[in-house]
Amino acid sequence: MTIDDHDKTPYLTVEQAATRLQLKPSTLVKWRHLGQGPIFRTHGSRIVYHINELDEWSDGQKQQKATPHKKPLLNDGEGE
Repeated sequence: MTIDDHDKTPYLTVEQAATRLQLKPSTLVKWRHLGQGPIFRTHGSRIVYHINELDEWSDGQKQQKATPHKKPLLNDGEGE
């Protein structure tokens, strides 16, 4: 099944969902284990993503401004 077949079923495999979001499948795997990322379902032993929920999750990721990644402060012993 290809992504173009999504009109036949609303469920995408991990690979299809990753392609739709322009991510690696391993990123979705990592997010699932961390409890992050889009909502997923299990159908038997298969992980699937409903296309509407995937798109809703993506829409929720909109940002006006990039936030810089903060590096953790190192405790250099000052102020002790």
